[in-house]
Amino acid sequence: FWLLVGGPVGLWCYKAVSTTDSMWGYLTEKWRWLGFAGARGDDMLAFAPARLSALIVLLTDTLARAGARCGLRQRPWDGRWPGWRLTARQAAGMPSPNSGWSMTACAWLCRGRMAGPSVYFGALVDKPWLGPPLDEAVPWDKARLSALLALLRACALCGGPALWSFFWVCRLIIE
Repeated sequence: FWLLVGGPVGLWCYKAVSTTDSMWGYLTEKWRWLGFAGARGDDMLAFAPARLSALIVLLTDTLARAGARCGLRQRPWDGRWPGWRLTARQAAGMPSPNSGWSMTACAWLCRGRMAGPSVYFGALVDKPWLGPPLDEAVPWDKARLSALLALLRACALCGGPALWSFFWVCRLIIE
């Protein structure tokens, strides 16, 4: 996203902020302020890309369904789109304001649950489950993981050109 917006400089700036979030401030109390500033900056810079990723998952699924109706290859994931409200509600339960958007969308489309309780630095952190409820979810086996990888590949093939086209059209309008 930031490569498309600002070229290599935009990507480098985003990566610098992201690295500040992930590396500094979590190791010592002396540098904690720098990590906190990086975390807030990362949250701001990832706000739009996180939501766009969920939109790209929806676009990819819609195109895959349309293609399957036209006799093209069936989509390997078999879940349903949860809707924006449910996606937003589940994503909002995550500690990061941006981390749950694409995970929620992919979990629902693959009918598997993601996130949940996780171990960080030896301590159990209680995160909410993303995706369908336990009685509707399917375990993550080889077939389900293959479906997720196919969905991610399709999202990359669909989302990359879609974003590039969007930014190209915006640039033409501005000029």
